[in-house]
Amino acid sequence: MTTKYNPQKTVKLAEVRETAGLTQDQAAAYFGLKGKKRRDTIGGWERGQSRPGLKHRARFITYLWDKLGLRRNRRLFWEIWRETAVTEWGWSPLGEGELPDSLAPQPEPTAIPLSGPFLAPPLPPYELVGRSELLQTLKQKLLSSNRQPIALTGLPGAGKTALALALAYNQDILAYFRDGILWAGLGSNPAIFSLLNRWGEAVGITPQEMAKAATVSDKSQRLHDAIGKRRMLLVIDDAWRLEDALPFQIGGPNCGILLTTRRPNLARDFAEDNILAISELDKTGGIVLFTWFAPHVAAAMPSVVESLVTVVGGLPLAIQLMARYARRHAGEEYASLQQTLQRLRDEKTRLTLTQPQRPADPHPSLIPSAALSLSAALRISAAALDEQARHTLWALSVFPPKPDTFSAEAVWKICAADQASLAALVNYGLLEPSGPERYTLHQTISDFAQFADGRPAGKQQILEETAARHAAHYKTILQKARELYEQGGNNVYRGLELFNRELGNIRAGQQWAEKHSLADENTARLCSEYPVAGGFLLHLRLSPQENFRWWQSGLTAARQIENRELAAKNLANLGLVYRQMGRVRQSIVCYKEALALFDSLADRKNKVRVLNNLGAACKSLSEFQQAIDYHQQALSLARQLGDREQEGDAIANLGVVYKNLKQYEKAIQYQQKALHIARETGHEYGEMTSLIDLGAAYSENGDPAQAVKFYEEALDKSRILGDLENEGTILCNLGVASMDTGDAAQAIAWYRQALDIDVTLENRLGELVTRHNLGEAYEKLGEYEIALQFYNESLSLARETGDKLGQGEALWRSARLLFQADQAKAVKRAREALDIFTEIGDSRVTQIRKWLSCPNCRRFSENNQPNSLFGAVS
Repeated sequence: MTTKYNPQKTVKLAEVRETAGLTQDQAAAYFGLKGKKRRDTIGGWERGQSRPGLKHRARFITYLWDKLGLRRNRRLFWEIWRETAVTEWGWSPLGEGELPDSLAPQPEPTAIPLSGPFLAPPLPPYELVGRSELLQTLKQKLLSSNRQPIALTGLPGAGKTALALALAYNQDILAYFRDGILWAGLGSNPAIFSLLNRWGEAVGITPQEMAKAATVSDKSQRLHDAIGKRRMLLVIDDAWRLEDALPFQIGGPNCGILLTTRRPNLARDFAEDNILAISELDKTGGIVLFTWFAPHVAAAMPSVVESLVTVVGGLPLAIQLMARYARRHAGEEYASLQQTLQRLRDEKTRLTLTQPQRPADPHPSLIPSAALSLSAALRISAAALDEQARHTLWALSVFPPKPDTFSAEAVWKICAADQASLAALVNYGLLEPSGPERYTLHQTISDFAQFADGRPAGKQQILEETAARHAAHYKTILQKARELYEQGGNNVYRGLELFNRELGNIRAGQQWAEKHSLADENTARLCSEYPVAGGFLLHLRLSPQENFRWWQSGLTAARQIENRELAAKNLANLGLVYRQMGRVRQSIVCYKEALALFDSLADRKNKVRVLNNLGAACKSLSEFQQAIDYHQQALSLARQLGDREQEGDAIANLGVVYKNLKQYEKAIQYQQKALHIARETGHEYGEMTSLIDLGAAYSENGDPAQAVKFYEEALDKSRILGDLENEGTILCNLGVASMDTGDAAQAIAWYRQALDIDVTLENRLGELVTRHNLGEAYEKLGEYEIALQFYNESLSLARETGDKLGQGEALWRSARLLFQADQAKAVKRAREALDIFTEIGDSRVTQIRKWLSCPNCRRFSENNQPNSLFGAVS
């Protein structure tokens, strides 16, 4: 005889599993089920066709609590345990020893008997996500003795009504406001008489008595009198005008009043400072909400879902619409899922997604038969704007969206807008204040303004002209930031602050100029001037890849309009980027072409910079005498020009070369002179690099304690400047200092931090050095296989970048470690290292020749290790 179970009692297992994004195979694996029918076993439990044995009891508890995430929904945990495990499967109730941590038995929540009406709409068919703190704050406010009205405000689609509903259904609220919940959905065109009459009937006023009240004021007074001292919660949802909301602000001293509105000014007028702003969901909350509606999609392509949540700025309505669409249209096949999610990347598609309204809970500002969409929700606000404010909204869509911000001054200059238009956009919930005189526009509202708010005559022209003014304005802002930085002293930080604050707008402006650079000569000039306006700030703040794109597009545009000055400046900086990326020979090609152009233009100031950079590039290739020649030329020319900052840079660069030549006293003297000049001229970056170089010189001269002092001072300055590349260099050098004191484990910790930065920036030269130094540290600890792996990685990078010193060092170190396992390969690498060191004149030539000529010398021992190779980095 087969036992039959009630599938209605077990189906929740499947629903909760799918919501958690778990497949039947994954569930089976969790229970340790094996064989071809493991999915059928899980399916049988969920369909009420079979039950698990008692051996699975303990696992089932943690399955619900941890794997399905019911620690966040205890009510559902206990419901499933009672209805499925106890009632259907015949298991005994949970004992105290079986309870998960912090879980106390909770009885079935009993309905709170209300002595009065309950007018709230039905709860939505999904859990409230990411609002637990807000809900708790609201409860505390409403359950306190303070009876001041409360207002919830937020963007259209942020979930204000959902939060108010969750509050209205909360057991603690129902227990406290035992005389009833009154609810009025106002919208942009409320039927106030009808809503007041409904409230009157709910509190016991007959229709005849309410009809005698001929005005709104009379009806409100009758309601107020009827409520008296009853304890009720009054919810005024989706209010647009204060005069519409005030008739519902009634009731005696025991009533709580909650208003929701997209209009911040209305919230202040109604509730003064008793306002709670509802922001969009964070990334985690957005993914959870998407998963609730489309669990198989979220499980199959989590990274794509995460990007979709990000692109709509975490707006709950947008996430719901996307997830519902994905659930309806995406099949189980990967290709179908991919196509569906790809369509959702399109702004126009997202704006037109719709869902039917629930008949029992239509949006107050839409007719019940109308479908709900992002466009519909936003069009309600846009329809309330006058022509000037609407034009301003269109123009604002050229600014980068939230989290970027923009100043009121920029809006006035770029959009030809007035303060009244900005105030109207804020008042209708379309524009958010973000600090003193700054604003931000949500991504979805920006998309709506650009693509969905109609196509009236003149709109496209407004968008095109505004985008051009935006690009030109922020090129000027970028130039101002660079000029402040170059002034030195405290202006360095003012320049960096301005650059950081406006970077989103600066990027948008440059991208527009680059995209339209072929349109006409003026736009091409703007494109070529953009990177020049930023100058060294771009090297300091942008990744090498983005930096490269700026200077490459600037060079292309400069050549297009045949402007030699702009071409030279873009070439010189492109050389810097090539060097940062490890393509040193390509950087030299750029420098030499730039140098020829500056000579033809008689631009001696920029010639100094290029000479210094040429010297640094030659130093990277171990061409030390050539490097000295370039730096001496730069020093001589800088002194002729009276340019103290460039003079200091040339002296510092000479110090670096002398350090590489192991002339440490001379290197220290040069760096001390450079540090003095940097401090005298307020050259913050020069001061930082001189501190690094002094530390490196002291480190290699056998004084790690003194080196660390310089490094720590430089590290603080690099972090203030936001210079990640040099922060990585300093961390690497601190590792070298730790090695010098015999602490290889601490050295590895420093090197690992440096490597993270090098990889993030794709700084190939920095990564080369750091990987090699990690090899040395692991070799010191006796971890030879790990050490060899790092040496091999360093060798690959050295060959890729053309760094001869790096190649020689990696070959020589790895040769020794390889000798026991592969003598032929070890000797081959040692010979290659010997050739390179002979070519560059390195002192280790004698050591390697001895090693090759004396087989007994090749045995690995602590006493036969080569000298530390890279040392500190300048």
